[in-house]
Amino acid sequence: MGLREGDPIEFSSSNKGIVIKLGKKRIPNPAPQKFARLSPEEEKTVARSREQFKRGEYVTLDQLKDELGL
Repeated sequence: MGLREGDPIEFSSSNKGIVIKLGKKRIPNPAPQKFARLSPEEEKTVARSREQFKRGEYVTLDQLKDELGL
């Protein structure tokens, strides 16, 4: 049928079944979401966190739940 994402379609019925055809008005694709950049301070925090993880300085989710009494 040659349909692409965002193409309008129209439905109608006939005595033989349902008819699907291309509509007249095309709906534009939404603009892609842009990701926010990290601030320099946030980048440093992420880098420190990664280093702590590499050194084994973390708790598992189960440990955290246990500590919080969940």
